[in-house]
Parts: sequence; structure tokens; C-alpha cells
Amino acid sequence: RLRILLYDAGAYALNDYSQTYLSTNNWYNVILTIQNNDFKMYLNNNLEINDTSGTYNGGGVGEHTLGTYNRPGSGYGGYRNGKYAIFRYYNRVINQTEVSQNYNAQKGRFGL
Repeated sequence: RLRILLYDAGAYALNDYSQTYLSTNNWYNVILTIQNNDFKMYLNNNLEINDTSGTYNGGGVGEHTLGTYNRPGSGYGGYRNGKYAIFRYYNRVINQTEVSQNYNAQKGRFGL
């Protein structure tokens, strides 16, 4: 399963797993949105995580990592062995319609 960790202000704001088990040699479309401590993770256009239990303040500059489980400053580890075809940060939360648009616009490239 895909694990999502968000670390902020001395604690994990989100430490959750997708419902779907992933297979090697397959592409997946993953989208994470955060707004007012409402964390959503979509996997191939399906809502997999909807969690409001944590508090996330956005982290500081240079404190965002992708593909490792350790938080900045403590030494990295647990690196992900895989490839990212597309990675985007938005300066706003995208809604369900935009999640679907992004998925549908790219899925053909990856056999989804």
C-alpha cells in the first residue's frame, strides 16, 4: 500500500495508508490535497484517504520531501525505489473535478 506521511511542528500530521495494495511495474496517479487539516489522497481518481485527525501548518521552506520517510533534519532513509512521471505543487487546493481532469488528461500515457 502507499503510505502518506506529513510531519509538521514536531509530530506527524498524517500517517496513513492507501486502501489499495500497489503492484510493481504499474503506474499510479496519486493526488494529495490538504485544506484546513482535511487530508485527501486520491489513487487513480478514487478517494483512498479522507482524514481530518491531524494538524498541518505547511512546513517550512526546504522541508518538503518525496520518496523518503524520515523528516528533514533527522537524516533521511527508507527511500522509495521507483519513478515519478509527473509531479506538481499547486498554490491552492484542487477540487474533485480538477482531480478527475488531471487523471483523465494523463491516464492514456500510462495505460490506466
